[in-house]
Amino acid sequence: MERTSFGFAENTESALAYVLWFVTGIFFLLMEDENKTVRFHALQSTLLSFLLVIVIFVMSFVPPAVPFIPLVWVIEIVLWLLLILRAYQGQMLRLPVIGTLAESYV
Repeated sequence: MERTSFGFAENTESALAYVLWFVTGIFFLLMEDENKTVRFHALQSTLLSFLLVIVIFVMSFVPPAVPFIPLVWVIEIVLWLLLILRAYQGQMLRLPVIGTLAESYV
């Protein structure tokens, strides 16, 4: 594992990029200028967080979709934990569209 500009191990900083959703994602995206793996995880975290906020917001205005919001939250939390775990293990879990987009911009 490479060291990052903060001196952490790459896997630790990659996992931290997911911890506070888009807050840590944006932080590490702006502050980490050397490590492309950390930047990928930070951008994927940021894009995923914003997408999920938009999905929940739109669902709240569609009456038939409102009962499914708790299910989306559960799926979101499970995905969040999986991304943190995989990033800490040093694995690159690329989400289908978001991961490809994040990889192309890093």
